[in-house]
Amino acid sequence: MINFYDLEFKRVVLHQIVAKSNGIEHATIVADENLFDLSFDVINIIKERLAKSMTKISKAFEPEIFDYMGGTFFSFCEDLKSKTDAKFISTSVDIAMLLARSMTKNNIPGGSFIFIEAMTSNFKQCYIAIKAEWNIALRYEVHNRQSVIKVLDDIFLDSSSKNFKVGVIYEKDESDTITKYPNNFFGAYFYDEQFSIDSKPAEYFYKDFLGFNLESLAKIQSLKFFKSTDSFIKTFVDSPIQKDEFMKVLKQEFTSNEEPSLKPIEFAQSYFQEPEIIDSYLNEVVPYLPTVISKDSVLIKNKLEKKKIEFPNNIQIQGPERTFDYSVEIINSIEELENINFDESVTLIKIKGKPYNNK
Repeated sequence: MINFYDLEFKRVVLHQIVAKSNGIEHATIVADENLFDLSFDVINIIKERLAKSMTKISKAFEPEIFDYMGGTFFSFCEDLKSKTDAKFISTSVDIAMLLARSMTKNNIPGGSFIFIEAMTSNFKQCYIAIKAEWNIALRYEVHNRQSVIKVLDDIFLDSSSKNFKVGVIYEKDESDTITKYPNNFFGAYFYDEQFSIDSKPAEYFYKDFLGFNLESLAKIQSLKFFKSTDSFIKTFVDSPIQKDEFMKVLKQEFTSNEEPSLKPIEFAQSYFQEPEIIDSYLNEVVPYLPTVISKDSVLIKNKLEKKKIEFPNNIQIQGPERTFDYSVEIINSIEELENINFDESVTLIKIKGKPYNNK
């Protein structure tokens, strides 16, 4: 992967992206026809934001370049290094329009689009696309001895910003013979600050605009397997006790099973005893997963470390996985209730509804 701190910025341009509004098919752009002459401090801030993004491994990805034919982000970047400044600027406008056309929903905000041509320490080309959404901030100023607080509504890439996305295409130092073109000669990087386990990376940016594919990444496949299997267990398994046991097995697949990969079909056949449950899993889940999944738990780390039981009416019990069963016990019968020693170390709570059911 590239070292952002070692890059030399060659050419930089910035365009404004205006969000889609009612009656318009997609977002629009306000183009700037000039290259930017960035100061040393500005370059360092941009490099710092890019470098820090790589440390957030749950939001940073090294995807495959999937769309690379004419009119794609890759095709625009591929031969830019030999083009004049005028051609670089006009191509950057085409790239900004490609981003705008991918923004077809009203709830996708606009912002500043920064396009950077850079060179690595090994004299390899690198192209960086940043979408930085605008933030609102206040600044203290003094005018004519009068103190003023000024509203700034076009701040972007500030240190606390949660609203930026990055796409990078760079020439590899050495080509490989394993992957197909263009991934044998070029690498890619994608970062989405707003990505979380309960959401997904913004497809309009990484897929429709950049032409990247995340589905082959181990951490995406592991996340997809975990979430779809978790949902299946909660939906298709009736017994709360069985649900709890299957959830433990699912987590153990990533915490104590040392096999580097898993097969969804074998998982179902190994742990689901009832033929009806196995058949349902093979029909409802398996067709949407890879045959073999390389394990990478980085995106489900919090899910593995915590246990949460949901009840109807949005009632939840949550705690550390390693101590949960010691601290919490679900009473399933009168006999179990009669065996409880009601001393000061026990709290009995009655919750309406069955566990692992939030409806």
